[in-house]
Amino acid sequence: MNDVASNLKQQRTLRIVLTNQCNGKCFFCHHEGETYDGKNIMPYSMIENHIIPAIRDIGISKVTLTGGEPSTYPHLLQTAKGIREKCGDIDLHLTTNGLNLDRISSILSYLDKITFSVSSLDERVYFNYTCINPYSIIERMKHERVKKKAISIVITKQNERELIRLIDLFTLNGYDIKLQFVIPPIYDENEWKESMLQMLFAKYGIFSINLCTAPPILYKILPSGNEIRIKLASLNQWYANHIYSCLLCKGCQKKLSCVEQACAIRVYPDGSVSPCLDKFIAFSSSNAYQNIIDAYNRLGE
Repeated sequence: MNDVASNLKQQRTLRIVLTNQCNGKCFFCHHEGETYDGKNIMPYSMIENHIIPAIRDIGISKVTLTGGEPSTYPHLLQTAKGIREKCGDIDLHLTTNGLNLDRISSILSYLDKITFSVSSLDERVYFNYTCINPYSIIERMKHERVKKKAISIVITKQNERELIRLIDLFTLNGYDIKLQFVIPPIYDENEWKESMLQMLFAKYGIFSINLCTAPPILYKILPSGNEIRIKLASLNQWYANHIYSCLLCKGCQKKLSCVEQACAIRVYPDGSVSPCLDKFIAFSSSNAYQNIIDAYNRLGE
């Protein structure tokens, strides 16, 4: 399938949605485009017989294991080990809210990066989201070896006053920081986002902009070497809609409420594949391997 790889304009991440089950109840969660019903779990046979061969044949260089909450997936260790051993030198990532830290610990040696979703240090707040105490993540990960670790924070009115404290606590413990505002905007967007940005600039200095990522980001490298990233699509809907817009998004009526404003190919537990969070374009044949191939071909057009 070298012709498939050569047709791609740029390499994209394959996101494997292992399950739509999740312990969290975050109001801003996009569920990777899945509706939570507590039933969808990817059979490992699909990973072994369809997804791993597609990763090899296309030459995909980055794979993210996600959900739902992927640490609820019963074959997580088998999946991480299988991808690492059979797909060679790829970047293998995990996104998690920190549930089942024992199960997560078992796959760390196979990962290049782990990203934890964190909402707050305040028990009254995080119990309305993932119910996971962030200090338990920090304490456990102090004793674990992983190449790279990050936290992802969605900025809301519930955590805005502790945002700097959150950032400083996790960067002190060696984490990169990924920030984004709630999409679609549910607050007084311009005034509130501007005030939050000014606070971040006052604390950490002016951020640079990277237009080569998808979506573009503001970023700041701290003296510690850790990075703070702010997803630009969550900052300015006009910019995302008029200046940066993927060709596949042009006809989508949901693009202004899209978390990503960019393409990320996902394969779902039922074997369907979409390069679009809202499944504006989807490939739903019974052959997950072919669905992945078709999605990458469409992305490379």
